[in-house]
Amino acid sequence: MFASLSLRAAALIAALVLAPPAAAQNAEPYFASLKFEETNGRIGPSFDHPVRWKYRRAGLPVLVLEESGGLWMRVADPEGDVVWVYSNGVSKARTAIVTDGPPADLRRETSADSPLRAQLSPGLVVEVARCADGRCRVKTGAVAGFVAADRLWGATGKDAARRAAELH
Repeated sequence: MFASLSLRAAALIAALVLAPPAAAQNAEPYFASLKFEETNGRIGPSFDHPVRWKYRRAGLPVLVLEESGGLWMRVADPEGDVVWVYSNGVSKARTAIVTDGPPADLRRETSADSPLRAQLSPGLVVEVARCADGRCRVKTGAVAGFVAADRLWGATGKDAARRAAELH
């Protein structure tokens, strides 16, 4: 009995020692979104750290830069501010925000000369279905269509790596 208990304890210790750290689980930065209408962004990864930003926008896209112990995520917001957010406040739902400039054209199909469905104002948060060849299929309310990926912050994975490099 004690021998099998010792073997199980040794196996558990080996698994803990050999397991990758939680921060390494997602070594690449990725886009996610805020889950709740109000989310606190803290200066460090614990409730003891003061709140730097109080986000009041469910669905706001964020760039996840690091994970700490599976409980905290270091994220960058669309303005480039970097804070720590408790992980239950972050969703894997893909959203993006229309960047500054003139309104972004939302087209029926992927081609730039496809009929215009709507114009999306800067700051509008949209749901992202997929992106390919520089265009993203997005939805806002009951309207869906395609918009140029370079008019969105938070849309594509390769954009995540580039934006993370800009923050370091």
